[in-house]
Parts: sequence; structure tokens; C-alpha cells
Amino acid sequence: MPRLIVEVSHQVGQAAASQRIRDAAAAVEQQYAAQVSELVQRWNGHSLDFSFRTYGLRFSGTLAVQSQQVQVHCNLPLAAAMFKAQIERTMRDELDKILRG
Repeated sequence: MPRLIVEVSHQVGQAAASQRIRDAAAAVEQQYAAQVSELVQRWNGHSLDFSFRTYGLRFSGTLAVQSQQVQVHCNLPLAAAMFKAQIERTMRDELDKILRG
């Protein structure tokens, strides 16, 4: 299974970055409810373990909010490997918007 790693720097502090990501995740969950199923989010402090299914594919990974950086490690289904660069770019852009908001 291919791995995707995205790192995004921020200047808002760990607590604020975590809260922004939590808020954005709730909004995304509602916005894409028709396309996403079996969504699981488990926060442990400033770390998130997640998994979900979309278009028949299962994604899982972790998101760690650090004092000046957010790191996402995601397992991509083999069928999504050809879209790895696009997924990475979209994830980086969205996190950047959330953290710079």
C-alpha cells in the first residue's frame, strides 16, 4: 500500500492549529457526507488517527499537530496510487488554508 506524507508549516501554535483542524474536519464531514462513509476520527491530544471509505476505497492514517508543523501520514489504496500527487497537493493546499485562515 503506497504511503503519502504531507508536511505543512504554521505559525499559529499547537493548540490553535489543532482547533482549526478539528473545526475544519467537522465541516468537511458534513460537506462530503454523501461521498464519505465509515469515517472514524480518534483524537489523542494533538494527534488524530483517522480512516474513511470513499468511492469504494479505504484510506487511513495519522495527523500530528506540532508547535510549528502539521504532519499527515496516509495509507493510500493501490487503486489511488496514480492520483498520489494530486491528493498530496490538495491536502497540502487545504491544510495551508486552514492554518493560515
